[in-house]
Amino acid sequence: MERKVLEYIRRNGLLVSDNPVLVALSGGADSVALLRVLLSLGYSCVVAHCNFHLRGEESQRDELFVRDLCKRMQVTCHVESFDTEGYAEKHALSIEMAARDLRYAFFRRLMKELDIPVVAVAHHRSDQAETVLLNLLRGSGIHGLRGMKPGNNRVVRPLLDCSKQEILQYLADLGQDYVTDSSNLSIEPQRNKIRLEIVPLLETINPQAVSAINRSAEYLLQAEKLLKSSVSAELRHYRIDDNSFRREMVKSEYGSLLLHEWLNSKGFHSALLDQVLSVAKSDATGKYIRSASHTLWIDRNKLICVENETETDMPNWTISRFPVGEISLNRDSSEAWLDAAKVCLPLIQRKVVAGDRFVPLGMKGSKLVSDYMTDRKFSPLQKQRQTVLVDAKDRIVWLVGQRIDDRFKCCEQTKEVIRIKIN
Repeated sequence: MERKVLEYIRRNGLLVSDNPVLVALSGGADSVALLRVLLSLGYSCVVAHCNFHLRGEESQRDELFVRDLCKRMQVTCHVESFDTEGYAEKHALSIEMAARDLRYAFFRRLMKELDIPVVAVAHHRSDQAETVLLNLLRGSGIHGLRGMKPGNNRVVRPLLDCSKQEILQYLADLGQDYVTDSSNLSIEPQRNKIRLEIVPLLETINPQAVSAINRSAEYLLQAEKLLKSSVSAELRHYRIDDNSFRREMVKSEYGSLLLHEWLNSKGFHSALLDQVLSVAKSDATGKYIRSASHTLWIDRNKLICVENETETDMPNWTISRFPVGEISLNRDSSEAWLDAAKVCLPLIQRKVVAGDRFVPLGMKGSKLVSDYMTDRKFSPLQKQRQTVLVDAKDRIVWLVGQRIDDRFKCCEQTKEVIRIKIN
C-alpha cells in the first residue's frame, strides 16, 4: 500500500518531501494507517488530535492512545479539547458540522503557528463514495457529485485511492493497533446511515458499487474543471479584489453558483449560503454572516469576505518618550503624539465596543466612535477591524490610525511627549 500511496501523492502533487505535514490523527484505523504510511515514506509529520468530548470515557481513551502512539513513533503531538455541543447550539449546527468546523479551524491555526503548508486527512475510497451519496441527497450539484479532491485548500488526502480493506490489511501486516469509535456502529449521523445501510444495499445490486461511484466522481472532477473555467470568467466580471465582489453578482442568473464557488472553501455550507443569498438580494446593508473561519460583510454595493480575526491580529505598536523639543510635525497616520502628563499609563489596545466615545482632535464635545466612523463612511469591515488605545482610566487616547483624542494633544505647556507608532 505504501507504494500505491506514494504514486498517488506524486501524481496529484500532494506533498513536498522537504516540507513538514500536519497529520489529523483520531486514533482510528484510517488515520493511524495514514500516519504510519507517511512516516514510512520519509515525511516529517506533526500530529493534531481533536477531543470533542462527545463519547465520555471513549474520548479520553482516544486521546491517551494518540498521545502514546506519538510518543512511541517520536512524533510531536498537539491536542485540543472542544465544547462541541455548546458550539453546535450557539451556531445552530448539527454536531457533525460543528465538529468539522472546530476541527479545521484548529488545523488552520496550527498550520499558521507552526508554518506547516498542508494537513493530511485519512479519507479513503469508501469515504469518497459516502460523500458523493450524501451530497447527492443534499442537492449540492457537480461540486458535491465529484466528491472530495485529492488536495484542496491546504487539505490533502493521500489515502483517497485506497480501500478500507487495504488499510486494515496494512495495519494487520504491521501489527499496529488502533481504537474503534462506537459512534460508527450506530445509524446516526446521516453519513453513518449511508455507510451502514445504503452502501450495503447498493452492493446487493452491484458488488463494485463503491468503485463505480468513485469512478463517476473522477469523471465529474474532470467535468468540473471544464465548468470551472467558465465560472471563473463570470466571477472575474464581478470581482473587485481578493476579498470582495460587486453585490449585484447575487442577482445574476448564476448568482447562487457564483456564491458557492467563492465561499464554499471558506466554511459557508449550504444553509449559510442560502442565508447569504437571501440577505444580499434584499436592501439590507451593514449585515454580516460568519462561518467558523470567515466573516462575510454585506456592504452597500459589495460583498466582503475576510478570515476571522483574533486579538493577535491587531496591529503591534511601540511607545517612546521625548522632550517636547523633539516633537515631530509628521502627520503619518501610523503615529500619534500625546502630552505625556495627560496620559495615565499603561496603554491598552482593544477593538471598538458599543458606547465608546472620544473627543476627536479639533473638536470641543465628545462623539460616539461609531458615529465618527459612519460620518467618514467606514465600511462594515473597517468598523469591525478598528481598534482604539485606552489609558489606565479607560479613556480613549487614539482611534488607531485615524485621530487622537483632543484632551491628550500637545500644547504650549507640554514638557514631555509620548510617541505611539504602529509597527
